[in-house]
Amino acid sequence: MSILSTGRWTCELPGDAASPPVRQPAEDFEIVPDSSYRIADARRGTYLRLGSNFTMTSGPFAGRRYHLSSETESQRLGGDGKPLALRCVRGGAAGGGPASSRM
Repeated sequence: MSILSTGRWTCELPGDAASPPVRQPAEDFEIVPDSSYRIADARRGTYLRLGSNFTMTSGPFAGRRYHLSSETESQRLGGDGKPLALRCVRGGAAGGGPASSRM
């Protein structure tokens, strides 16, 4: 068991050759200390990381699961454990600048 690096995760649906990715701000979250996360309206929850997967275990995103393709990129998993189109990318550290002040 390990933890995620603190920072804001910005989520989007991928684009294609004709269109850019589409931001999904309602899916954004910020990892904060103590195996916790928060969303834009300041509600908080906890997560559990096991290897390259993590699950939101409480709070507004409880039950959501993600697969880490790297320490800075994840993909949301469906109920069947298969990857969904939504991907999230980690930016800077929590509380580290203007982006995190919006969370």
